[in-house]
Amino acid sequence: MKTDRTIRLDRKKADMRTLVLGAAIAVLVALPCTSFAQGDEKKPAPADPTPVEAVLAKFAAASGGPALKKIKSRSVEGTFEVVGQGISGKSKVVQRGTDMVTEMDTPFGKETHGVLGKVAWEMSSRGDRLKTPIEFEQIMRSLHLDMPLRFKSLYAKITHEGVVEFKGKKCAKLICTPPSIKLKDGTTKVVPDEVYFFGEESGLVHGMEMETESQMGKLKVLTTAADYRDVDGVMISFLSTQEVAAFGMTVKLITTKVEQNIELPETAFALPASIVKLIERDKEAADKKKDTPEKKAG
Repeated sequence: MKTDRTIRLDRKKADMRTLVLGAAIAVLVALPCTSFAQGDEKKPAPADPTPVEAVLAKFAAASGGPALKKIKSRSVEGTFEVVGQGISGKSKVVQRGTDMVTEMDTPFGKETHGVLGKVAWEMSSRGDRLKTPIEFEQIMRSLHLDMPLRFKSLYAKITHEGVVEFKGKKCAKLICTPPSIKLKDGTTKVVPDEVYFFGEESGLVHGMEMETESQMGKLKVLTTAADYRDVDGVMISFLSTQEVAAFGMTVKLITTKVEQNIELPETAFALPASIVKLIERDKEAADKKKDTPEKKAG
């Protein structure tokens, strides 16, 4: 029979595993993922490219070039593991345009995250919610399969920091500054820089450093991408790891199946009833605030 102390320790351990899982999923859904969308027409390479232009041109060509534009939909299945924590599960992502739904089967139940139009949302054991504008913009930067073709347009500024060693590979280091975000209250939010490491030999992304916004707070994450494979002329990473120093945590994501240009039903992207209610609640609150005259000081 368990003592009160043992029960308390078990609960504390369970709470910590739930916290770690929450952080792991926050990382997985916020970081760049394979997706698709119609992009800008590929522009001719400049006669005398800058270091940034040269890296991005090589990245676009290595990733698939024109083949990137041919992908209209995608389904990705895989597994994830929080290394050393005894936490693992299965994941599935379906995408069409920039609409996306991610389903994850975890030891604590099913989690669903999605983006439909201008709405990003989640349903989990932590509650159903609409994601913040900052989370939405962060996710949207990753929701383009043709991202290599439009990479430069996603950032306000990109600087080349030379060639460095990243996880044993020589890589070009680019500091990428996202555009500032204007919030509903009229204020402007400055978004932290994102750092990319492009392989000097392969031209592909081998790593990325960024600060994610999530329900778990701000998380600094180091991502490593490996095991690139050609799928319909497009290079996709089948193995990635995310290291979160704040939790001493490493998440491993393995892709097991990729299907592209498949028919996906409208129901796959439909907003759940609980999310629709949250949208209506926020709209009612905004309308009420609009109709309420502001009190003048003095």
